[in-house]
Amino acid sequence: MAVGTSVDKEQVRLLMEVRHPLTGELLVAPKVRRCPRGKLQAHVLAEAHAGTGGEH
Repeated sequence: MAVGTSVDKEQVRLLMEVRHPLTGELLVAPKVRRCPRGKLQAHVLAEAHAGTGGEH
């Protein structure tokens, strides 16, 4: 691929998925980050579960 040349749509799709455009090999491992505020503390879950009598 070079500036000013036509590109194959499949190669562009692979690049957008962080894969090598010719081999499809994953170039970089995905990084998953979660917001710490989104985590539920275990004691809160346990208290809520205990309040239901253990029912689902």
